[in-house]
Amino acid sequence: MKFSVMVTLGGVLLFLQPGSPSGQENGTTKVFLLEDAGNSQWCAYHKKATWNSALQDAGAMTVGTLTYTNDRLLQIDVTETDESGDWTVYDHYFLNGRGEVVKLHG
Repeated sequence: MKFSVMVTLGGVLLFLQPGSPSGQENGTTKVFLLEDAGNSQWCAYHKKATWNSALQDAGAMTVGTLTYTNDRLLQIDVTETDESGDWTVYDHYFLNGRGEVVKLHG
């Protein structure tokens, strides 16, 4: 299996490839991520509805979205919330054509 990207998210190295063509809109594909801390694992979903359901079940405090255009990873969005809900951090990473992070917007 060929992986198109390696991402370190929350100290975990993820190997991911873009979603299926059925998840594409205008050449853009999204992969939805959540950290299932109770089971010490990260989960990836191609369908947002499935991700939303899993998000509720896992009670995930850290989630992310990978955005691909024409099979190239262009953006990584990460949201982390504390258990009390007192704070939330939104990070948006933008990548160039070589897959290097060129901009962080938090």
